[in-house]
Amino acid sequence: MSNIKYALFKVYDYKGGELRSYVNLTKEQLISSLSEYFEDCEELHTDEWELLDKEVISKVIKKKVSDEYEFFSLYAGGDGFTGELYKIENNEMTIVKFEYFIEDIIEYINKNWRND
Repeated sequence: MSNIKYALFKVYDYKGGELRSYVNLTKEQLISSLSEYFEDCEELHTDEWELLDKEVISKVIKKKVSDEYEFFSLYAGGDGFTGELYKIENNEMTIVKFEYFIEDIIEYINKNWRND
């Protein structure tokens, strides 16, 4: 069992910048939370989900994240990520980049976002 935990600090544009913090997350909990940033991707919402294979999902996610000026922001108010991620290991917090988790997010979406 891994003793690595994660922390997510993010700012919403609601009411001028609401700060939310999530600490002591497992990697799975963190990935679930990060996948929420792609819920509004029209390309990922279809009645024919089975036609979306992992490669298509990967292209959509990577394209969205690659436009750093649209997806990442220092100021709340957009549809992208405004916050910081940390890995907590041996009582030390180390900042990690969102991009580090892209493949895990793709796997999570591919596995969990089926229209049942």
